[in-house]
Amino acid sequence: MLSLKKLDRLFAKYNINPAEDQFLAMLHEAARLKAEVTVPEVEWTPEEMQDALHGKKPLFASRFIHVPREEFLRVFAAIRAVADESIPSGDPCLNIPEPEAFFTQDTLDALAKYPDALWDRIEEAGMDLTLAELYFVPVTAFAMRVFLDDAATEASRAFDRMVPDTVHFKRSITCPVCGTRASMAAVGATQNRGNVKRLYCACCGADWQFERIRCAVCGDEATSELQYVHLEGDDKHRLHVCSACDSTVATVFGAESEDFDPEFESWRCAELMVAYAQTRGQAQKDASKAGNA
Repeated sequence: MLSLKKLDRLFAKYNINPAEDQFLAMLHEAARLKAEVTVPEVEWTPEEMQDALHGKKPLFASRFIHVPREEFLRVFAAIRAVADESIPSGDPCLNIPEPEAFFTQDTLDALAKYPDALWDRIEEAGMDLTLAELYFVPVTAFAMRVFLDDAATEASRAFDRMVPDTVHFKRSITCPVCGTRASMAAVGATQNRGNVKRLYCACCGADWQFERIRCAVCGDEATSELQYVHLEGDDKHRLHVCSACDSTVATVFGAESEDFDPEFESWRCAELMVAYAQTRGQAQKDASKAGNA
């Protein structure tokens, strides 16, 4: 859930100026803008909730949030402005389509149903996918999040009420609300169930319970193929590494803290992700040299 008060508290706690980092600048602006936007409520049937919870059909595919085009363009422009201001050297991706031309109401409806449809629209527009991923995609994602966040948060709490502690089943790998992949995971202590793992969706803001010993990308449950890695001196921020599908998922321990914010903690995992990628890349080079020797 986007919470401006919590973000401001975290930035003060860690002495961070969000305006100096593009991701944090967009996150902060999205949280601020959410308070200015009125989104009509959507109610899903019990059958639609059950199908979503069990990974059959995400909620937004059944009934989606209407995102008014003019209001979206205003939000997009505001988030784009803070993203530009956070880059000392200026906008790194000027060659993007005009928002007024790209974001038709049909496109916004498609993104509200399934946020990952953005990639298809980008390809149709002839944009460079690599450049789009650096700038256009995150600005668009944060702008859409402003409109989807409340509904996704409410749905997440409804899912929790639907499942008694004694009921066990394979949880959905993709977001039960919007259908995209989880952006991160977190483990937190609970009063009655011990440590519980949850997955978090950056596209809509949903979160849902997930098995602790299971890959959040391919669903593998073999303990021999799953491991945690972390930087020395920081075992709170970890990567859950799956050798079966060659994936990593940022995972934060201590989610029960009132200061826990999934987007902020995901940002804090960036150093670990870079270090792991560099270490792995070097190991592959060393293995290749040994094989050619």
